[in-house]
Amino acid sequence: MPPTSSLPQAIQSLYDDSRALWLPHRVAEYTTPGSAVPFLRDHVAPSVPCVWRGAASHWPAVGLWGGHDFAHLRRTVGHKEVDVALTPDGRADAVVHALDARGRPFRAFAAPQVERQRVSELLSSLRVGPGAGDEADEAVPYYSAQDSSLTRELGEVACDVDAGTVRFAETAFGGAASATNVWIGDGRSVTTTHADPFENVYAVVSGCKTFELRPPCDAAWLPKPRLRNVRWGRESGRWRTREVEGWTEWVDEEMIDERWGKGVEVEVRAGDLLYLPALWCKLRQKGSGRRGRGCEVLTSVCGVVLRLCDSPSRAADRGNDGRQLVVRDVVRAGVDPSGAVRKAAAVCDGGGRCKRLRRRKRRRRGGK
Repeated sequence: MPPTSSLPQAIQSLYDDSRALWLPHRVAEYTTPGSAVPFLRDHVAPSVPCVWRGAASHWPAVGLWGGHDFAHLRRTVGHKEVDVALTPDGRADAVVHALDARGRPFRAFAAPQVERQRVSELLSSLRVGPGAGDEADEAVPYYSAQDSSLTRELGEVACDVDAGTVRFAETAFGGAASATNVWIGDGRSVTTTHADPFENVYAVVSGCKTFELRPPCDAAWLPKPRLRNVRWGRESGRWRTREVEGWTEWVDEEMIDERWGKGVEVEVRAGDLLYLPALWCKLRQKGSGRRGRGCEVLTSVCGVVLRLCDSPSRAADRGNDGRQLVVRDVVRAGVDPSGAVRKAAAVCDGGGRCKRLRRRKRRRRGGK
């Protein structure tokens, strides 16, 4: 970039280069999971998401967790108590308009009200069909615990999820999934813009969910102001926010300049798997239905998130069945989109190919 270039010009160049040299116009779709080598080469190395249609359709969860009455979940885990997020509009962890003690408006980061509920209560609160969510003061529930909530809180139904479906991805990252989390909500729930520092595979087991995805380089035009913290609560039957200690940096969707276009949109239906690389932003993801797109009837949404790796770099040098994953030589396109990917990840068996690669690197550095 010439020294005379301004910051807006640099951002424009980043946008143009990332679209021309790296980003897909649509999310790649496959009918069956592949093997570790193509997955590492085509998606992990260049940081590109993909969907496997119907890859999880054989999971018992796909046939058992849904339905209007959630009979299986009520019978097996209905008595368990979990933390349920409640908001007036379905937007948990979102930027909102709030009022201070003097009635002056300000932009704030709002956390949901959290209540301890039995799973059966949560399921009864989900809305299915026309008219859902028409009451002004009705709470919109959403369950999305972390720290491997499937095994930690809902272990009785863990056998309904076949983690072996993503064995090829675990091979690519050199280890088993570090966490398996569950989320449950309905078509009113909207997860606001954020990025996770994890390599995730999302599985929808009931309903469908729409994701708008943006790559890490788009952070340049996703405003992330520092906001005062507030928390939703109900007083005399009315929803209000109250200030709590601390500040949070969060993407303010009202400040996003639409001139930078939109991300890549994908709908994930029951039985589908979505691979989302680390640091990719999820914008306004929602359960599809009355307020969403793609499903003819509003359905509840149950899903499973398999966290494969905390960071792509963590997979470097991990041995697996005598093989070595050489990923430290990969230039992440999300960090340097204009350079694309200089070198694909090499998967080798520790034999001559790896030794030749190491000798070649030493010669370039001036060693023996």
